[in-house]
Amino acid sequence: MPAARRRRTTRTGGRRAPSRGQIACHVDEENTAVLVRTETEDAGEAIVTIRNGGTAGLATLRRWWDDPALSPFGEA
Repeated sequence: MPAARRRRTTRTGGRRAPSRGQIACHVDEENTAVLVRTETEDAGEAIVTIRNGGTAGLATLRRWWDDPALSPFGEA
């Protein structure tokens, strides 16, 4: 799976904090937006998708993942 972006740090309140995992995202050959995230502390892994989401879907998935008001997975 090709990675569009990988992060080693995360944003917390406008400042950088040590990463708790890695993130990769891409759009597949069927225009599905795919976000893959690992969490080091909990040894967790997640894959979320938006069918026919394209690059706009990647942005939507990222906002959803990072906002605790939208998903229980956001960064605290």
